[in-house]
Amino acid sequence: MAVSVSTVHTNDEGARKVATVDITFDDSYTGSGGEALTPATLGFVTLTRVDIDPTDGYVFEYDYANEKVLAYWVDTSTDGAPLAQVGNTTDLSSVVARAAVTGT
Repeated sequence: MAVSVSTVHTNDEGARKVATVDITFDDSYTGSGGEALTPATLGFVTLTRVDIDPTDGYVFEYDYANEKVLAYWVDTSTDGAPLAQVGNTTDLSSVVARAAVTGT
C-alpha cells in the first residue's frame, strides 16, 4: 500500500531545504521492505537526512538506499531482537509520525 504525507512547515536555507512533515500510514504495512517514501513524495529532489519521531509505540527508520520507511516495535516473542519490524499487513492506519527532513 502507501503512506501519505502532509507538510507542516518548510524552510529554504540557501541550497538546502528543511521540512517538517506528518507521515500517515495505511491499513496494510509492507513488512518485508517497508513503505515507499521517495524524495519527490516529500517535495524534495534528494534527501540528506530523515528523522522520524517514535509514536504510538513504534520506532521508524528511513532506508535511504531503497527510499522506504521501516516501522519497528518491541516484539517480546522474538528471542534476542531488540526491535522487530512490524509484520506484513499490519494495520497502522491510526499512526501518524512526525518527521524532520533535510535535502535539496
